[in-house]
Amino acid sequence: MTHYLVFLEVADGGLCMVHVPDLPGCTVRAPTREEALRQLPEAIRRYHDWRCRHGEATFAMEEPIQVEIAEASAGFGPFNPGDAAALFEPDRRAITTEEIEYHLRLMSHSRADLVALARDLPDAILDWQPEAESFSIRRLLRHIGNAEEWYVSRIVSTETLPPEWKDDENMPIMDFLEMERRTALARLRQLTEAERSNVFYPQQWTQHPEEPWTARKVFRRFLEHEREHTDQIRRMLELYHSKQMPQDQEAHLSTEHDDPIEAIRQLYDQQPTHEWERMERHRTEFAVTLRALRDHLPPPPARVLDCGGGPGRYSIELAKRGYDVTLFDLSTECLRLAESKATEANVKLSALEHGTATNLARFADNSFDVVLLMGPLYHLLEERERLQALAEAHRVLKPGGTLFAALITRYAPFRYAAANEPDYLIQHQEEGERILSTGVLPPRKGGGFIAYFAHPAEVGPLVTRSGFEIVTILGVEGLVGRIEDGVNALSGPAWEAWVDLNYRVAADPSIHGGAEHLLVIALKLR
Repeated sequence: MTHYLVFLEVADGGLCMVHVPDLPGCTVRAPTREEALRQLPEAIRRYHDWRCRHGEATFAMEEPIQVEIAEASAGFGPFNPGDAAALFEPDRRAITTEEIEYHLRLMSHSRADLVALARDLPDAILDWQPEAESFSIRRLLRHIGNAEEWYVSRIVSTETLPPEWKDDENMPIMDFLEMERRTALARLRQLTEAERSNVFYPQQWTQHPEEPWTARKVFRRFLEHEREHTDQIRRMLELYHSKQMPQDQEAHLSTEHDDPIEAIRQLYDQQPTHEWERMERHRTEFAVTLRALRDHLPPPPARVLDCGGGPGRYSIELAKRGYDVTLFDLSTECLRLAESKATEANVKLSALEHGTATNLARFADNSFDVVLLMGPLYHLLEERERLQALAEAHRVLKPGGTLFAALITRYAPFRYAAANEPDYLIQHQEEGERILSTGVLPPRKGGGFIAYFAHPAEVGPLVTRSGFEIVTILGVEGLVGRIEDGVNALSGPAWEAWVDLNYRVAADPSIHGGAEHLLVIALKLR
């Protein structure tokens, strides 16, 4: 069990904001106190994932997550611009130099997230408003920077504020954000002992001269405010891409395939042979994955569930090696082809089952030694669906069992486009922006590939959230993704030498962003 003290701000109308001071920047905002507390455990999990993605040391976190309300403040809360925010008891403690540097590091992670979302947006998207009275993304970015200048002014004298802030209203927005954050951090690093320790009641630039401020509250609000608005911008981009798609692209959106699962089933039913042959076109991916299976599988005749295994390339290979393999797939045509290919190879699969990776109810708990999840995760567009598939894999695995899970990386479609459709960025600008910001390639009328492209930094945390312990993560194309044709034409010692090299470097995180597929190998904790 993991225990956190939480602090509440509750507005007169019931709106509630929950803060977790031990996790700087972790908040939940909801219409009621009850709903905010209900959402909090998942927000804490996401916060841990966020820290992990940015390379921070992971905290030991054991389920379930338990929260205890340490303080509740009525009538306070930053629910609208200009509102007074509460000063909680932990905010009153002086902040140390080491704590300042820790907060600044977290602030750099938060700013990196914001900049990655906004830096390449065209003016049309920066200035788009979901509703007539709502903020545009450009206005939100300006608000974030202005708020941070204001936060600093809460605890330092006006004459010591950075001079660059006196005339910054006409700066280009990204230049403004860079200048504001750089100078704010420089000033915060110069805080005196009094500024780090005292409670202040600033009278200038406020509608609430009674509002108390401390350095610790300033650092807390820096992180909370930016992380909240980064999430808001992310949601705005998703809404923009769903509402503003050009008509020539909108015409391709599927009306008959509103269900992505049904669309992907039809895709694979229409071309099962194409999927079988894919491993011949991408020999390196297949060979490196087989090496990983060789090195991390338990000995035969262990029970293997190949969940989403399509026409059974891996199922048949493992059956040849003496494993007890059940092939489970969404596509009945892929299953028929797998049955035929198994007969040709003179091997027997224990079962061929039809269904979806998010529902493995036909299989008992703790019934398989190994689960292969080599396709489903990149066809499940919603995070909750990916987590459900992982939860089902976890359930049917025996304690100590091994998971092999594959995902397609965020930039893989752009590498494909550079090699095969170099005009893609012009012809499909909105789609490209959507993939960059959300990772989602949705269903289209007439069929086609449907995918979620995962950022490499989210892959490990996604799997650990589901109760697995990561063994390794491999970029299975090694060094030759999208430049593999010459290598794939080799045979004999030359081919084996390249397989050796690509498998050897596959676990190097520095190549994962340039890989097409990432393979996670993980264990179900006993």
